[in-house]
Amino acid sequence: MEEKEVMELLRYYRHDVMNDLQIVQAYTSMGKLEKVEEKLADYLSRFDEERKLMNLNAPNLALWLIPFNSIHPNFRFTYTILGEKINLADIDGKLTTNCEYCIRHLEKITSETELYEGEVVLEYFPDLNQVKVRLSLDGSFHDINNDSKRINKNITQQQSGNHVTLTVIIPRNRKGEEKCL
Repeated sequence: MEEKEVMELLRYYRHDVMNDLQIVQAYTSMGKLEKVEEKLADYLSRFDEERKLMNLNAPNLALWLIPFNSIHPNFRFTYTILGEKINLADIDGKLTTNCEYCIRHLEKITSETELYEGEVVLEYFPDLNQVKVRLSLDGSFHDINNDSKRINKNITQQQSGNHVTLTVIIPRNRKGEEKCL
């Protein structure tokens, strides 16, 4: 990553943190301490998920996901990392590439003028030795059927009504490296 890209990432991150702090400050000035407590709990939870994301040893995935909401104006994703002390260095590029592919796919079936809210859940299944990332999104979609389909060898799509879930599965071999399919 170039210095210019790092500075841009820090700019986005700082902007988001400042917005969050301004919300807390506004609630404090209005004397709405229960709202302040609620917002602080939400922020602490987000920072905990961010810590888990950064501890995955998957810098490309983290650098893609952390500034995501600032870069994509009509998507708002929260993310959850299920599990701790998972080293994904060996499949970092593959995970990031597949998640980026999912977003390009979602951009084709969403409207640029609508705000979509969703969640990204990353989970490692040691018994299967695979990593699963689910990108779930709610909103109004076009060109959607209520069924499931395979997008590529690693990605499936399930949809029903105003909900779409793209699931990325990356298998690993016993040494923790990606399996060849």
